[in-house]
Amino acid sequence: MNEDAFMAQLIAYGHTPQTIARAIHVAPSSSDLIGSEYNIVNQGGRFEVLQPDGRAGFALALVRLGEPFAGETIEDAYEFIIEDIQKRRRRAGLPV
Repeated sequence: MNEDAFMAQLIAYGHTPQTIARAIHVAPSSSDLIGSEYNIVNQGGRFEVLQPDGRAGFALALVRLGEPFAGETIEDAYEFIIEDIQKRRRRAGLPV
């Protein structure tokens, strides 16, 4: 999924460019994380998604319990985020 498709999907879910900018941050390094819901970081050629952990820190987003997400490309990270949002929407009874 490229950036245009990613943005289009988020907008289809009702997000605005402003809410997307607050929720998703592409950080140049792990020392540049902010309080966004999803922080994408290139760590040695692998793209990780980190989320605030509720204790003033960050934790790797999990694919499954105990298995952190790490993708080969930023597009993999985009797909992971869309899948995570879809799971949350299903749980909330919203259309996917």
